Amino acid sequence: MIKKPFNFQNNLIIIKFNINKTTYQLNILKTSKYEAKTMGETLEKDKIEIPQITMAKMLKLEDNIALTLSSNFLEALKPEVGDYAAIILTPNTKIIRIIPTTTDKIYKIAIDIGQLTPNFLKKIGNLFISLGLKALYSTGLCFIEDKCVFDGYIDAVEFERIDAKELKKSILAVEGITDVDISILEIE
Repeated sequence: MIKKPFNFQNNLIIIKFNINKTTYQLNILKTSKYEAKTMGETLEKDKIEIPQITMAKMLKLEDNIALTLSSNFLEALKPEVGDYAAIILTPNTKIIRIIPTTTDKIYKIAIDIGQLTPNFLKKIGNLFISLGLKALYSTGLCFIEDKCVFDGYIDAVEFERIDAKELKKSILAVEGITDVDISILEIE
C-alpha cells in the first residue's frame, strides 16, 4: 500500500497507485484558473480540467407540456445505428432512463415471482445468455406491496430470432415464477 497516494507539486498533481504489485504514477497538470464566490468573497483557485461524465438540464414539470432535449443531449443519446430511444420511468424512485435503441420498438418482459429463490437472477441471466438475448435495461428484483417482480427490456433486433411463446414457456419453467407477460412497445 502506498502511504501518500496524492502529491501536489507546483502545477502538477501526482497520483500513485498499485495494480498487481506494480506501482504506477499518473501526473495531472493543473491547466486553468476559475473564480468562485462564497459568502460575498471572491476566491481564486487552480482548476483541474474534469472530464464531463454526466449532462443535466432543469425543467418544470407541467401537464400537457412536452419535454424537449437540447441538441447536445440528443447527440450524446443517438445510437450508432438508428434514431430511436426507449424512455423508462421507475415510479417508486422517480428516475427516468432514456436508452438508445436501433429500432422503433422494444419488448418488455414482466415476470411475477411468486416465491423468490436464492438463484433466481442467475437462472434468468443464464436463460437470456443461452438465447443470446442482451437486455437494454432490467430492473433487478423489485418488491411492490406483497409481490416480487422483475422487468426486462429487449431491443426488437435482439428479439427477431426468438419465439415469444417458447421464451415465455422457458421463463415459466424457472422455479418460483408464477406469471410472465411479454409486450411490445412501439412509437405512438
